[in-house]
Amino acid sequence: MSAGVKICGLTTKQDIAYINELKPKAAGFVVGYPKSKRNLPLSEAELLMKEVDQEILKVAVTVSPEVAFAMEIEEAGFDVLQIHGEFDKRILDECKITIWRAANIKESLDAYHEAMKLPKQVKAVVLDGANAGGGKTFDWEQVVSEIKERTKLLILAGGLNRDNVAQGIKTFHPDLVDVSSGVEGTCGKDREKIQEFMTEVTRNG
Repeated sequence: MSAGVKICGLTTKQDIAYINELKPKAAGFVVGYPKSKRNLPLSEAELLMKEVDQEILKVAVTVSPEVAFAMEIEEAGFDVLQIHGEFDKRILDECKITIWRAANIKESLDAYHEAMKLPKQVKAVVLDGANAGGGKTFDWEQVVSEIKERTKLLILAGGLNRDNVAQGIKTFHPDLVDVSSGVEGTCGKDREKIQEFMTEVTRNG
């Protein structure tokens, strides 16, 4: 079975039109992180998210959220909360939303191993580059040798594009591949790049 595709960093109605046409597994919106050029106010992300087809998972992506903000994301109707940076575990007590925990790979895999030990509400671990949303790959060969048993879904992110996603799938056999800058156009996402990326994923499943 092919890995699923998450298209992240959606910012425009045209992006949503492409998503609804091409049907990836998940659609991601960056909220509460002004350092990202794809960051949206939660209210704006919510309006766009509600235009996404029901069969596509709606993911709110944020960095070091406070409990109150996590609750706002849940109340807005997102299916998944993807957390980078610091993780306040009180969110697990206050929210029922499905959580994906990002592990930014730097010198070690400590973040990955810690994420794999989190409670069942955390359904997946996102392997990402050193900086959240940095669009850079990490050392795949070094990392994969340290990944043994998986207790959660594995999502591969960080610098993926149509040219390297096949190798990423071959290396990690992820449940989902996550792309943002790799399918970017001049103003929002590029339909052709999304289609080519998804074709590569299907071909290399």
